[in-house]
Amino acid sequence: TCDGYKDSNVKTFQFTVKDENKGTIDNPFTPAEANAYGSGLAANEQSEKDYYIQGKVVSIREQFGTQYGNATFYISADGTEKDQFYIYRAYYLGNTKYAGQDLLLNVGDDVLVCGKITNYKGNTPETVQNKAYVASINGVTTGIHDRTVDSDMQNTLIYNLSGQRLTAPQKGIYVVNGKKV
Repeated sequence: TCDGYKDSNVKTFQFTVKDENKGTIDNPFTPAEANAYGSGLAANEQSEKDYYIQGKVVSIREQFGTQYGNATFYISADGTEKDQFYIYRAYYLGNTKYAGQDLLLNVGDDVLVCGKITNYKGNTPETVQNKAYVASINGVTTGIHDRTVDSDMQNTLIYNLSGQRLTAPQKGIYVVNGKKV
């Protein structure tokens, strides 16, 4: 107490300190924390910023497909139905529409999702449609895997998409031995 300050003048306040580092890539929400955050929003209100949420895929309602380029699924901390969070129509890795890549979701996959959270109709915390994306699936951040390198590039026919023959590809899309790569 300060000198001359009487205890009868002390007022008690209760407040909650917000953890500004929660929901970041380094400290993502758990599905239960994302549910709690979303439940605190008004009906159909969207979070002002994007949040990261980490969990295991519990079930898949809509697998990634090329028609809409997104997926809908549930995640939880341990892969069970306890404290599930609804990931609604989230885009693919790299915040892009799914375009036929090999890597798809499976039940039990560890995922990191980034996006806005809403309280849909005031009773369903979830990600906002097409304002969220899968940042990683089992630690993979791109849909490209199982690359091979041809050690004998001198005998390989490489063309750019304009049909010009190249001696070696740079970054981009090419036709190599009749296949688009």
